[in-house]
Parts: sequence; structure tokens; C-alpha cells
Amino acid sequence: MIPYDGKPNSTTRLYPLKDLEAGLARLKTKQTLFIFDGGVLSIGPGGAAKHKGPRWSSSKSPVLHLIGTTGLRNGLEPVKLRHGLFTYYLLRGLKGEADTNVDGDVTLRELTTFIGRAVPAAAKQDFNQEQRPLIVLRMLPSSRSAGLVLTKSASAR
Repeated sequence: MIPYDGKPNSTTRLYPLKDLEAGLARLKTKQTLFIFDGGVLSIGPGGAAKHKGPRWSSSKSPVLHLIGTTGLRNGLEPVKLRHGLFTYYLLRGLKGEADTNVDGDVTLRELTTFIGRAVPAAAKQDFNQEQRPLIVLRMLPSSRSAGLVLTKSASAR
């Protein structure tokens, strides 16, 4: 992973995804929600870029991943939004736009559905580009994780 002030050609400032995944796996939690809106660079031996995207953990991991974009792409970062496109819609969803059943709670299921639709639509409509969030969740629609309340919408407060 590339930190905000990092450069892809300066490998000493990069943070290996495998180290992050190992650290998250060591947490003593039932589940962890990892939200990431940033650049991932796949580097092979000698610092040469690889063309294979990252493999975020899946079925056996207690980590739920909400990733700003798929593969090795960088997410859109429009200056006018003051955030990455993924973060912008993540925050709008948490403020209540994702509360589709209007019960005052924004659940994990509602948020992932919202950003999964809003980000690609906005990327295409507003910027004529593609961006698809990667959502790696180990849950069935009926699971308790899907109904996890992340926030109360502003209208319910």
C-alpha cells in the first residue's frame, strides 16, 4: 500500500498488504471492519510492478473489507469533493442516505448496497470514468453482520 506521501518508486515507504492482513488477523475480535480508500501497488522482486491485483482475504477471515476500488486502479479523487469518491459516498451513506428502509439505522448491508451503486454511477455520470468498490464480506444476507448498525441517521437523532 502506498501512504499519502509515498511514491511508488520508493519501496521503503510502501506498506505490504500481507503485513496489514496479518496484523488484522491477530486482533482478538469476532469481526473487524476494514475500510480503505487508497492506492495499492503490486511490486515483485527488484521493485518491478506486477500486473496482478491484490488478494484481499475472504471466507475464513473475520475481517470485512470495504475497498475504494478494485484491482490496481487508483480511486477518483475529485478536488471539488475534498475526498476520494469512495470516501465521499461512504460518508453520505453514514449520514443517512443509505438508510433505505428509513428506520433511522444505517446497517452494514444498507451501506454496502448504497456505495456499491452510488460510486460506479457517480464515477460514470460525473467524471466519465469507472470506479467500482470492492466489498469483501463473509456474510449471508440474513447474517447478524449484515444487520450491524453502523450509525443512526441524522433524522433519527
